[in-house]
Amino acid sequence: MSPQKTYEEINSYVVFWGLFFSVLFALAVGYLCLKIGQTVDAFAPVSVLAMGMAVLFHRKNAFPETVHIQSIASAGTNIIGGAMFILPALYILNIEDVSFIE
Repeated sequence: MSPQKTYEEINSYVVFWGLFFSVLFALAVGYLCLKIGQTVDAFAPVSVLAMGMAVLFHRKNAFPETVHIQSIASAGTNIIGGAMFILPALYILNIEDVSFIE
């Protein structure tokens, strides 16, 4: 990558694959959490899959696009992983009046 050139890093390709991998790995994290009570982060497998998709589709800006795809997917799996542990804790503690909107 040349420092003199401007690269388009966020486009519909990045958002589509980021959301696709986010949903796919969020389902996997949810299943693992319910099955064995442990979650994993998706940054490593999504990075490998995103780079594989870039090679398969002959993308020119593969590296910055892969970084953003991985960021979107990792955020989705972190949210579901956190929710899978926080919501049961609120139930166990009998916290009934939890309101995030006043």
